[in-house]
Amino acid sequence: VPDVPAERLYTNWKSLIPSLLVPYLHYTLKTSGKPLTATSTSISLCTLPQVACTWKSTKILCLFFDHDCKCSTLMQVLVHFGLFPTAPS
Repeated sequence: VPDVPAERLYTNWKSLIPSLLVPYLHYTLKTSGKPLTATSTSISLCTLPQVACTWKSTKILCLFFDHDCKCSTLMQVLVHFGLFPTAPS
């Protein structure tokens, strides 16, 4: 029987996975059968003007930096660029 932390982790993943489908499909369509290109040192999916977003910088283990805004979550940005989060938050 799963304990409370395991249940919480499962619930977090269960709510996160649907929001990653579109970025994953976009990444697959963009890269399937093609050589990978070098990724920029700054990755973001923001579609709003920079002045319209509250920007933050998050250091992640792969040594990329995400400049996140309200347009997308950090997890969606990672999947869009072919990276997959190791935790749901």
